Amino acid sequence: MSNIVLGQDSNVESYDHYSEGNFSLGLKLGPNFSTFSDSYFDTEGMVRFHIGAVMKFKLTDLFSIQPEVVYSQYGATFNYNYGDFEEEIDYLSVPILACFEVIEGLEIQAGLQFGWVPSILGEDYETGDYGFTGGAQYTLPMNIFFQARYYFGLNNIGYGYNRVGSISVGYLFNLK
Repeated sequence: MSNIVLGQDSNVESYDHYSEGNFSLGLKLGPNFSTFSDSYFDTEGMVRFHIGAVMKFKLTDLFSIQPEVVYSQYGATFNYNYGDFEEEIDYLSVPILACFEVIEGLEIQAGLQFGWVPSILGEDYETGDYGFTGGAQYTLPMNIFFQARYYFGLNNIGYGYNRVGSISVGYLFNLK
C-alpha cells in the first residue's frame, strides 16, 4: 500500500516540476520584406512592419508549439507601362509553429499560417490567405528573442501570391 501512495506522490511532484515554465506569453515586432510572386506585373518588394503576441507551450525539453496573433503589412510596388503603383495589404495573421530546439536557445520553426484582411478592400482581393512559414528563433537567457522567418503564401490574393521574409525581436514572460 505504501508503494502505491509513494508512486502517486512521485507522479505529482514530477508533474509539478514539469509544469514550471512550460507556458510563455510574449510580444514581438519587426520589419516585413514582402512581394507578390506570379503577378501579372513586374514587382519590387516593399518593407513594412508587423507587431503581435506570442504564446509558447513547451511540451518537452526539445519540442514546443508556438501560436501567434500578428498584425502584418504586406505589399509590393508594381511596374507596368503607364507607371508604378504601390499596393499594401494589412493582415491579421495566425501562424501556428512546431519548434525544435537544436542547441540551447536556438529553435528551428515550421508550420502553417492563416491570414485575414480586417476590412473590405474591394473586389481585387481575396479576404484571406494561407500558406507555409518557417525559420529560426534564438532566445537569450533573459527571455529576449530574435526571429528570422519566411512566409510562402498559397492563395492567389488577386495580385499574386504573398512572399514575405520577416525579422522580429521580442520578449517572453514565463508563466506556469
